[in-house]
Order: sequence, then structure tokens, then C-alpha cells
Amino acid sequence: MDNYELQVTLDAMDGRPFYFEFTTTASARQFKEFEFAIDARPELDGVACFGKRAKHVVYGGTSEEDVARVRTLVLGLAVVAGIRFTDRSSQLCTPIIHVGQFIFSAAGIIRDAAAA
Repeated sequence: MDNYELQVTLDAMDGRPFYFEFTTTASARQFKEFEFAIDARPELDGVACFGKRAKHVVYGGTSEEDVARVRTLVLGLAVVAGIRFTDRSSQLCTPIIHVGQFIFSAAGIIRDAAAA
């Protein structure tokens, strides 16, 4: 990871039991404005935004309710920003997500041998 703040946010998701992941192909400018909107909301402090072509928004929560609450806030900001997430690669609430060469789950963050 090149971005220290992103790395810290992702590291904080270590061992979380539930996650959401959204993917979009919004323009770089649109996505950057969306990131600023997320950064401006303290209750969205644990949300990570990253990517170049396909841009990702991920969050690891302590419960399904926590994930649902944060997901609702993120989706509301996406509507305001004009961001549309793809249904095919988005996950609303899942016990495992893949970020690059890593798998995030309740068991922790591990390197995905198949992706390495």
C-alpha cells in the first residue's frame, strides 16, 4: 500500500466479523469528492476508499447492524455525489472480503496464496 492512512484504516478492520464492499467506475474526480464527503463524517472514520480504474469502498464492522448502519450512510453520500456502485461486484454484508492479495475475515488478515 502506498497510502499510510489507507493502510491504517484497513489494518483496523483486522478480525472484524462482517464487511461490505462496493465497487464503482466513477471518474477520478467524482470519487475523490465522494472520499472527501466520507472523510468529513466522523461516524464513517473506518470506511476505506481506494482504487484507480475500479474504485472500492470497504468497511469492516463489529456486527451486521453496524455494517448496515454505515452502509446506509455511505449509500446516502453516494447518491448525493452521483456515484453508482456495480451490483455484480458489490457485497452488502459478508464475512470475507478480498483486498488485493489479502483476505479479511474474523480470523484476521491473511495473504491469499492464489492471488500472490
